[in-house]
Amino acid sequence: MINFSIETKNSKNVDVRQRKIILEDKEWFVKEFIRSFLFVYANKVFYISKDGKEILLSPKDMKEKEKWLTETAEDDFNDYVANPKAGYKALAGFIDHIPVGIILYRELKEERVLYLAQGFIVPEYQKKGIGSNLLEKLLEQIAQDFDEFHVLTRHQNDAAMSLYNQVGFSVGTAEIVEKYGYNPMRYISFIKHSPQRKQAFDAKKVEHSDLGAQNEEWFRTQMKAIYKSIYDKKSLLIQKSNGLVTLGIDSFAEKEEWISETIENCLDQFYVNPKPEFKSLVFNYEEQAIACFLFEVNSETINVVEAFVVEEYRGKGLFKLFINTISSYKNIGVKNIKINVRHQNETMIQCVSKMGFYANAELSSAFYVSYQKSIENFELRKISARGIQFLDIKSEDHEWLVINYGKHFLNAFNGKIYFSPNENNENNPLILKDEQMKKKFATGLANKYLNDLNQNMIKLQIIFKNNEKIGAIFFKLDISSHSLIILDFFTVDAEILQNILSDFVKHSRNNNGIRSINTIVNHQNERLIQALVNINFQMESSKMAFNEHYQPLYQKLFFLN
Repeated sequence: MINFSIETKNSKNVDVRQRKIILEDKEWFVKEFIRSFLFVYANKVFYISKDGKEILLSPKDMKEKEKWLTETAEDDFNDYVANPKAGYKALAGFIDHIPVGIILYRELKEERVLYLAQGFIVPEYQKKGIGSNLLEKLLEQIAQDFDEFHVLTRHQNDAAMSLYNQVGFSVGTAEIVEKYGYNPMRYISFIKHSPQRKQAFDAKKVEHSDLGAQNEEWFRTQMKAIYKSIYDKKSLLIQKSNGLVTLGIDSFAEKEEWISETIENCLDQFYVNPKPEFKSLVFNYEEQAIACFLFEVNSETINVVEAFVVEEYRGKGLFKLFINTISSYKNIGVKNIKINVRHQNETMIQCVSKMGFYANAELSSAFYVSYQKSIENFELRKISARGIQFLDIKSEDHEWLVINYGKHFLNAFNGKIYFSPNENNENNPLILKDEQMKKKFATGLANKYLNDLNQNMIKLQIIFKNNEKIGAIFFKLDISSHSLIILDFFTVDAEILQNILSDFVKHSRNNNGIRSINTIVNHQNERLIQALVNINFQMESSKMAFNEHYQPLYQKLFFLN
């Protein structure tokens, strides 16, 4: 049972409690459900599902909206109140014993997920902090029982989106929308992680040190466990003083001895009596050792002797982080990185292959495959906005732009139905389903931007990072009003999307005296929506004058002042 009080902006106490709403409450529930929904959507266009079909309701279709809302409210009342299904709960909020709002939610305990299915605050009590406080208190009370909180809202409900961002939700994926049986073209998902859940791994928090006394026993324990997991049930060839020896599957004692010798040799060479060229790196995360790399630095080559990551942190890019860390050796003439991988170590073979290492048959042996890669070819993917530049496009950049804009478009809307304004018929948008249609559309749009260049203050700048082209931004300047409209944007480096946008805002304000920035985003571009929200863009609910083709059904407006 949840019972608590919160103070609203007008200092009134809201008594919140969970209870079974009696059948006599149905009239109030249905009435306020309809009224609250129409308060948001009365003047908006939206789709409903009816008998397996999607029906478009316009602001004129009030009777149809009210009929559909009545049926929906009655179904929800039955599922969550009158005859609640397993895990279906209803939470009501009261002021002076008057109900002012409700939250309906489902407890998916096996998945440790709580799904916020429905909620409303009656119009007279909106914008008083009741909805956000009610939601926050609910999540605080039950956080220990769940790892994630999910919620969906229609794309047109800007107030709900602002509320979810305010209480710490982030834009989710189309898969979450589909999980609950809805269409990603009509709904957008939001997700919040419970504070009780272990935080997601953050590579920027990884620190490194040399192999030393503080992690000597950890090294022994991890090396032994990893070697046993790889070789226990396999035959392998080892080098002994009397020649090559084959250890069979059942040679447990011999394998134990070989593993112990290997571990002690590593400790002696890289910790106890290291030569100057023998180096070690131990990665630490939250004051705990999670990976170790032993390597030898020669005149032109780094030879990786041992490399392992503890099981919990595998698949988090630590080997790539190690490569990025040692790439600074190229400044003293190192050109290549080499690693010898035993034939039986399939996991490491897959890892180095994915990173672009190639097998060098001349250096390989009966024990191992020798992999090698030029240090110059590693992509150092640092999540940082440093080194980003915005330069006006040149004629030699046109072909690159068209090709990469098309690739970006296909990747962003892969597997999704894409709606676009139709210049010939505003009421009938272009509907792009297959990849060929999308590719043709993207190519045409990129060429249109190039044709419009410098007309009506249309600008196109190429985005560079460390002198490499990573994207482009298309925008329109209005010098008289000190405003800028971002018409389109793409980057091949999605990891620093937010940093690029933030730098563009600073660049525009410093170089063009811009005071306000506006943009339109397709509803299904979740990554871009989240990036804009994170750098304080606000969602605009009205049809703004800067783009006569704006369609609230499948587009979202943002502004930053």
